[in-house]
Amino acid sequence: MRFERGARHASASRGAAREQQRSSSSCSRPASLYGTPLLYAALGELLAERSGVLNLGVEGMMLDRRRDGLLGRAAVARRVGLVAAAAIGVAAIAGARDGG
Repeated sequence: MRFERGARHASASRGAAREQQRSSSSCSRPASLYGTPLLYAALGELLAERSGVLNLGVEGMMLDRRRDGLLGRAAVARRVGLVAAAAIGVAAIAGARDGG
C-alpha cells in the first residue's frame, strides 16, 4: 500500500513538472512574438543614434507600420487570387524582358 501511494505521489509530481513546463513555454512564445519587433526597433534606433541621428518617433512609426500592414492584409485577403495572378504575371513579364 505504501508503495502505491509513493508511486501516485511521484506521478503527480511529474505531472506538476510537466504543467509548469507547459505554462512557462506558453508564456515564452507570446513574449518572443511580441518582443521581436521591439528588439528590431531598439537595434535600429541604436544604430541610428550611433550615426548621430536622433529619432524619437520609433514607437509611433512601429504603430503606423502595424496599422498599414493590417489594412493591407485585409485588402489583399479579399482578392488573394487576383493578387497572386498579378504577381505571377509581373514576374513572367520581368523574366521575359530580362531574357531569363
